[in-house]
Amino acid sequence: MEKITAEQFDMIGLHGRARTSPFYNEMLKLKPGEGLTILKKEWQRSYAPTKIAGSIARKYGYQFKQGALPDRSGWRVLRVK
Repeated sequence: MEKITAEQFDMIGLHGRARTSPFYNEMLKLKPGEGLTILKKEWQRSYAPTKIAGSIARKYGYQFKQGALPDRSGWRVLRVK
């Protein structure tokens, strides 16, 4: 165990909750008519980002149009409402 000052604590930060991925946070900031394109090479999870969009839609009442890119190289998510 190590004692630290308030400045050290602020500099180090904390590990966030599981739902604080950059993608999740960006999805929450989207306004109607805005969207994201996520390439497979950028995506590190075993499930598609459209699953997160569905979770946000249920939890916050957002509506999304979503799906895979035509060449299957990634996904697009557009906030409708």
